[in-house]
Amino acid sequence: MNKPLLAAGALLLVGIGTAGAVYVASSGSEEEVVQQVLTATATTSASGSPSPTASTSPSPTISASPGPTPSAAPVPEDWATYSVPEAGLSLRYPPAWYALNDGGIHSWNPATWNKPYIPPESVSIDVIYGSSDYAEPRPGEATDFSTGADAGWEITYMKNPTVEDGLTRVHQIALERGEFTLFIIASFSQTSPDEETFSQIVHSLRFAD
Repeated sequence: MNKPLLAAGALLLVGIGTAGAVYVASSGSEEEVVQQVLTATATTSASGSPSPTASTSPSPTISASPGPTPSAAPVPEDWATYSVPEAGLSLRYPPAWYALNDGGIHSWNPATWNKPYIPPESVSIDVIYGSSDYAEPRPGEATDFSTGADAGWEITYMKNPTVEDGLTRVHQIALERGEFTLFIIASFSQTSPDEETFSQIVHSLRFAD
């Protein structure tokens, strides 16, 4: 496995997992590598849903290709709200989905799934917010992205489900707001990834300011 590019005394987002993003820290020696997770605590208006925290389960990408997010349809009124008070942001998601303590928003009930990876034909979405100083730089293959109010970049990593824990695609969006960067990452295990719903969730993004 190739070593990630490191910056002495800094953090770089270098990997994407099925439930979070991996930050790698170095004290200056490539042999002293510590993986850290930038967590994003969030609350949801869905009844009985506790506050989720992003976690990590890294998997390497096998190929990357840009894939623009489709135009979003209006968000239905019955969608629940996922909020990150520390960042002053919120997202909407389908009422049949779940936002639980294992981190992120899921199209299935994590309480009924005891395996380490997402179930077949499912979607998991992670919301990670932190200092741009520690964030992954824009990949060369990324394309411009905008919600209308916020701009950044996006990239789609195509996966081979037979060797990538059932994943078929990972779609990463980064939105830059001053000194901070917001990552919204969708991990798909679907034969036909539901990019339309992901687009609706992303475009429902609102900041308190």
